Amino acid sequence: LPVVSAKAGDDKEYLVKAAFLYNFIKFVEWPALIAVPAQPNVTICIGGSNPFGTTAADVFRKASTPSLKFSVISKNPMAAESCHMLFI
Repeated sequence: LPVVSAKAGDDKEYLVKAAFLYNFIKFVEWPALIAVPAQPNVTICIGGSNPFGTTAADVFRKASTPSLKFSVISKNPMAAESCHMLFI
């Protein structure tokens, strides 16, 4: 039973972190070339092991609209030039 409740706590923690990342994106002053929402696709990259599981992808899929699509990918931090945001 403690393992199940610890897992549930981890899920909630990363749900809150994914929501924080989403809100952070809304309040950043982006350079003109990658301005959000001027670009219809926003890429959030997760460097290293993915502690979110599917949580981040679910949050951003639900936040996507026809005019603004979010995608979450796992990527080597050294190859993250196509990312709007990198979570390490």
